[in-house]
Amino acid sequence: MLRAHFLSFAIALIAGSLVLGQAPSPDPVPTWPESGQIPLGLENQYVFLTPEKDAVFVLVPEVHGGLAGNKKPVRIPLRNQQVPSVIVSMQELPSARAFQVLTTSRDPSPQSSLGMPSPVWETAYGRYLYQYTIENAPSAKDAIEVWLFVASPFARLRGTPPAQSNWGRAIGGAYLPQMPANAPQLELRGAPNGRYITWSSLEEGSGIAPGESLAGFEIVSDYKPGFTTARFKQALFIDQHVPGDWPPEVHAQLDFLRGFGWGLPTLLTFGPMFAPDAPRDEIVPNIRSGIARLIETGRLDPESAFVKEVIAALQETPPPDGRESRILSAPSSELEAEIKEALRISLGLEFSPAKTP
Repeated sequence: MLRAHFLSFAIALIAGSLVLGQAPSPDPVPTWPESGQIPLGLENQYVFLTPEKDAVFVLVPEVHGGLAGNKKPVRIPLRNQQVPSVIVSMQELPSARAFQVLTTSRDPSPQSSLGMPSPVWETAYGRYLYQYTIENAPSAKDAIEVWLFVASPFARLRGTPPAQSNWGRAIGGAYLPQMPANAPQLELRGAPNGRYITWSSLEEGSGIAPGESLAGFEIVSDYKPGFTTARFKQALFIDQHVPGDWPPEVHAQLDFLRGFGWGLPTLLTFGPMFAPDAPRDEIVPNIRSGIARLIETGRLDPESAFVKEVIAALQETPPPDGRESRILSAPSSELEAEIKEALRISLGLEFSPAKTP
């Protein structure tokens, strides 16, 4: 049976993208004291993180009537203990695929009842195919029921779920120039915001359980690959556990958990980021930042011959004929192979070994 809150999820997705223009702070609320005694100075604090950051304790009145009387702690699990990984293959298609995309009318005359430009469907053409496999490690405690990544706000794309799965089509594929780009690049410091492209499981228990994986998530887009942020969660919104009659002061302190807020696992992956005619100077900073982040998080070996050559090539100025450097070393890992393919498509780097005379 379809989840009753799926429509609410779509609405929350849009709302969440509007409030996440900045990366959330690491610790938005204090940690719950081991003694259970609230320290002096925190008398007006009602929400606390557990030391493991997998739940919150909420102090609520024992009886209705405000916060003046005795309060009891209520534990709410955050369901954020996924251990995800992403495998992505990218290719430039031999011919463009046509698909329909929702956008807004360029003619200012048709107006909606809200005084906004009318939504219209138009044909877009995608030359770049992205295929994703999502894995949830055996050490995870929670299933992946929602996953999303940040795409360029200008990319036209179509996202489809794995065949014969209980996952819906990607939300966020519409191209709406009037909508603000407020999905933060949490894995790329200083990178501009984009928009979320989101997949959600549609039935209870159809997520990716610990120790399982699911292949077949596809994107066709007119934009070339670049590094971007992916996020993962269980299809749970904090308000499912928050009674409406809790005091407004308590509700306000829970705001950091609403939408796609604090505490979700994040990873660096590739997605549609650059227009077909994007200049090298626009693409290279993204790749440099992504490689630095992968090295920082231990996912990429800085001593790899392949990584060293790629870093050196990105520091060079191409010759007047525009030909990029040739990378002689072969990728030594799946992630390095992804980097190779992305750079071949987006920058035209050559990777085949040089021929001996």
